Amino acid sequence: MHALKLDPTFDAEAAFADYIAQDEFPCLAAKTAVARGNVTFFHASSVQCPAHDRALLSALAEFAKPSDEESPFRSFVALFPDSPVLSHRRTRAGDLAEAGVGLKTPGVGLGMPSLGRPAAVVPVSACGIG
Repeated sequence: MHALKLDPTFDAEAAFADYIAQDEFPCLAAKTAVARGNVTFFHASSVQCPAHDRALLSALAEFAKPSDEESPFRSFVALFPDSPVLSHRRTRAGDLAEAGVGLKTPGVGLGMPSLGRPAAVVPVSACGIG
């Protein structure tokens, strides 16, 4: 396995900004956050080492607090330069999307409101038995 931190002078934050700035990178919100300097970086050693878990959780909690920033585009980036390069697992949904085929998952809204007539509400007792 290869480590990402091959050179102690490697600037991971600059490399991240360069990666986001590429024309091929699709996320305009990330590009805006980088361009406006609204990126919070967290540095740890290895993603496989639990030594920084509490500090990472604390940094994420701080980042999630409401911001006084004028821009809604903010990003949190956790850098683990001592981690090996991990493989990426392909998913069925990703493969279908790449093939141009939509995937419908009924009943999962991820907390997002739906459009159209509201679904009928079926009363249920407190214990879940009709």
